Amino acid sequence: NINKLVLLKEATKNAQMTLSGRDSVLSLYEEINLLKGMNREGYSFIPKYINAFWVNNSLFLEESYIPGKTLDEIIRNDLKERKQVMSNFKNILLIIHKLHKFDDYIIHDISPANIIFYNKRFYLIDFESFSKSEVKVSTLYGTRGFFDNDYDMNDQTIDYFALARVYYFLRNAKEYRQLSEKRQSFQLTDSEIQKNLWFKKCMNHSYKNDEDWLVDYEKYVGIKQ
Repeated sequence: NINKLVLLKEATKNAQMTLSGRDSVLSLYEEINLLKGMNREGYSFIPKYINAFWVNNSLFLEESYIPGKTLDEIIRNDLKERKQVMSNFKNILLIIHKLHKFDDYIIHDISPANIIFYNKRFYLIDFESFSKSEVKVSTLYGTRGFFDNDYDMNDQTIDYFALARVYYFLRNAKEYRQLSEKRQSFQLTDSEIQKNLWFKKCMNHSYKNDEDWLVDYEKYVGIKQ
């Protein structure tokens, strides 16, 4: 037998609530169905669904283990991989574009803790907050610093906003560490990035489609790296 590393996620009945206030078992059940639905060719950027099972009052999801470091680890520890992540950053945009275009998903909770970087590739590892585009959801939420609390539409610009913030903190590791330390409002201080047209349009939810968003990234960010 070949020993393989796997990851187990557990949700217990009547024990936990997710950040959105939903029952954790229901949330994990939806994640199971989502992974099963995307367990096909061309989706190597997510964990592979292996199995799901109950033990007493707990639901378990068994999925493939993805090696590497989260962007949170890379930024927080100011590791040399930060430059590699930035030089390959368009690839994570293309992953999100694929989920938008072919699956009609809004990811919602995009943050450095939910993205793994390994061997110059990106992987998404948290699917708790996925929803279909334009579907009315009772609560919109995301990770502090990567979610616009003043925006209440369930559309793709939520993901544009979050990814632009990820890019910002890749360039400003010190501010990222400060973000987790400050409980009150946090102000971005890098004026150079804030003047960048791609970044500004992401912050203002101005893009109407992925195509313009990707073209502008290449035009205003990619060529300047």
